[in-house]
This record gives sequence, C-alpha cells and structure tokens, in this order.
Amino acid sequence: MKKIIITSISILFSVAFNAQILNNSAKNAKTTLLNKSGKYYRVTAKGFICNRETTDDVLERDGKRDEIYLTSSAVMISTSGFSLPTTAIKNRSRTMGDINGREAYEKRAMAGTGSNLGGIKTGDQLPDVNPWKNNAKVSGDLLPFILWEGELPENQSVVITPIIMEWDGPADFLTAFWHDSFIGNLLQAPVTLASIPYNMITGSGLNGNYDIGNYDDSTPGVFPPPTVIQQCSNFYKADFERFSPSEKEKYRKANSVDTSRPNDRPIGLDNGFYNPLTISLNAISFDRIATSDFGYGKGIVPLKYKDSSGLNGDYTVFYSFEIVTDNAEKNRINITNADAFNASVAYKFRNAFSPNYTTDLLNGGDVIVMNDDKNLQSEKWYIRKANQFYYHFINPYNNQKLGFQFNGDTQPLLAKTNGQGEEMAFIRYCDGSWIIKLSGDRKHVLQTDNLNIQLGTPVNFSPYFGGKNQRWFIEE
Repeated sequence: MKKIIITSISILFSVAFNAQILNNSAKNAKTTLLNKSGKYYRVTAKGFICNRETTDDVLERDGKRDEIYLTSSAVMISTSGFSLPTTAIKNRSRTMGDINGREAYEKRAMAGTGSNLGGIKTGDQLPDVNPWKNNAKVSGDLLPFILWEGELPENQSVVITPIIMEWDGPADFLTAFWHDSFIGNLLQAPVTLASIPYNMITGSGLNGNYDIGNYDDSTPGVFPPPTVIQQCSNFYKADFERFSPSEKEKYRKANSVDTSRPNDRPIGLDNGFYNPLTISLNAISFDRIATSDFGYGKGIVPLKYKDSSGLNGDYTVFYSFEIVTDNAEKNRINITNADAFNASVAYKFRNAFSPNYTTDLLNGGDVIVMNDDKNLQSEKWYIRKANQFYYHFINPYNNQKLGFQFNGDTQPLLAKTNGQGEEMAFIRYCDGSWIIKLSGDRKHVLQTDNLNIQLGTPVNFSPYFGGKNQRWFIEE
C-alpha cells in the first residue's frame, strides 16, 4: 500500500540494543545464570484496533484497504549489557486483511470489514470487538501472537522490540532482510550493530530511561499511554537529540525510509523516520507489569503506532504480559498452524462465540445443534477432500455427509446430513478460527442460529455478515 523504499535496509529495523558478542568472561558468567523464581513469562499480542487506515494504493492491487502483520525481535542480555546471541529470536505473524485469492501462496488470514473477503479499515477491531479480551488459544502466526516467552534468570533481562507492519509486497523483502542481518550478525564475532535506542545498552549496562509519556494525539511515532510510563520505567526510545551532530546524522540516515516507492513498512513513521519502542524487562519488572492494570485488565498494555500526515496509519496494539503457570501451555512460540486436515481424524467444531459447546446431531438424527462436549461420535466430523479446493464433512456416527435442505424457498435453512452432501470451502480467520462456506455460493456460511448460544441451538447456513457465531475452531 504505502510507497516506500529502504535507504539503509540492513539496519532500518535495527534491534533495540547495541548487540555485542560475549567476551570470554561473559561466556563464563553465562554458565552460572540462575532463575531462582522458576517462573515462565510470555509477551503476546492479543489484537489491535485500526484507529485510521493507512494511505493506500488507489487501485488496491494488494487487497482492499490495509493488510497488516506483527513482528518483533528479542534477545536476552546480561547485567553487563552484553547480548546473548543464541537467545536472539525474530517472530512474524501471518499477513492479515483481504485474502484476495492470496491465502494459499501468501498464507494470508482474513481480517477486517473492507470487503466480504476482509480488508482492514478505519474502526475495525481485531480479531473481535474489545481485542484486549481475546482469550483464544495461542495459534502460531495468528492472534493471539507470541512475541517472546521464557524464563528470566536473576542476572538477565530480555529486550523486545514489537512492531506492526503494513504489507505492500510483492514479497516480504524488507522483513527477510532485517531478519538475516539481525540474526546473522549476532552470530558472527566480533560485531556491533547499530541500535534502537542508540545508546540504551552499553558494556556497562542500561542508560537512564527516556521519557516517552508526553504525547498527545497529534504526535507521530510509537508510544504507550503515560500511565504505563508513570508506573514502569522499562519502555525506551532513542533520545537522538542528545547525540552529537555526526551521530545524529548517522542515526537518522540508518532509520529513515524513502516514501516514494512501495514496500512493506512499519507503522509509526515520523516523516520517513522510524524510532521504535523498546521494552527491557527483568523478572522484577515483568512481575510488576503482569500484575498491574492499565485499564484493560492485568498485564495488558496498549501501544499506539501513529504515522505522520501523508501515510496516515494509526493503530493500537494490545500486548499481554503474563506469567504462564500451565506447563502444557509453555513453549508455544514456535508452534505451527496446520491449515490441512488429516482425513483419518474426526474433528470437533467449536463455535467462536461459545467455544464450550460443540456441534452434535440432535437425537442422533440429521439436524445439527450445539451441545455440551461429551466426546460423542455424533459430535465429530471427518474432513475429506472433494477436489482441489473443496471438502466433504462426514459424520462418523451415521457416515452421512453434511449438506442442506431447502425449506420451500431458495434459501438453505437447516444443516442436515441427509442432504446432497454439499462441498465446503474454508477461509482462515485471523484468530485461528475458520469460516465454512458453501461451494458455488459466495454468501452462505455455516453458523449457529443466533448469538445467544445455548444447548440445542440449531446450526444452519446463512449469508455471511461477519458475526462471531459464523466462525469455528476445528480441533481433534
């Protein structure tokens, strides 16, 4: 969408630290690091609000309205300020917006209301209204999206740079280049990367906090609300006004983009200059944020990404800082989404509006209703390919295919298994759920009969309107 090019691409997204390869003493110290708390920490993007969409390609060749993805860099550092290269990670979400026939080769996920196939426009809240309340299961490169997770030994901190990107394509060139530069250089000694903030981390540790809480709504950049700054001095930006003239010029050149040509770009540019927010946390500061309520629930911090005029993007992303206590939920940052289905596995369909219920055959018949999850055969479905693009749903209880019957008019009404065995198409939604559409019909999708889902609520087909009751989590 927006037109940009990187002028110094190798360090446009320079990480939020002055990366330094460990010397021998630091390496030796690394072997004695302890995590006395035994706690496991996680930073997750729950969802976001499009306060104002970005300036778009007038032809919308990349899709209707905005296409957005989330990305971050993270690395552990020692108390002396040395980065621990083996801990460096870069994570990227799937591109979310108008799938526009791109879901297969670009692996896009549908998001937004810009068209019947998505597209993020002003006012959209994703994955749903009040995105900070998104409690869906973490799902790899979808929402909620994990930026970093792990333990925090008492003599280590983690430095995280969370970024929201506008996708322009035609390829993910910028992000891939950044990743290669960042990770590759960290693993090669000796090397020192340009940093954001420029002087935040040195061989002697952290410098003082730069006050970034004095923003009004007209200020471009990346920033948390003042309430967060007042309570937690762990959010940093480069105070480049303190640089020498030569350092200032070097920093501006390295972190500026030319807005005359299209490419992926971060939201939060100030006249082509990007000064991202960096979060530095040890166990003590993480505990404090995780137990603080900034207006959206404990541990939820909103960060605002606002472009200067011309590019116009204005987004708020809600990040969750949590302590994970369920061992089964740990080590999920690298999980992958299986967008394919195993033909020999019977799956349960849980409605996104009320995930405690699953589909079931009423009295073992052919009418589908919502029921308590009793792990019954009648509650499950085999998902098997009908052809390259469509699927059949087969119930293992009666071995009949999901279809529909007409109720005396032209509208498919009750979802039944004794119908014609209709072929179904899948659309992946940005929270990991699925929209299930009738083949050859651009309107009708599988849904619950109303938004007040209770035991016995009928399941039917109805025109798509973006309701949460029209999305399904499919699980073994």
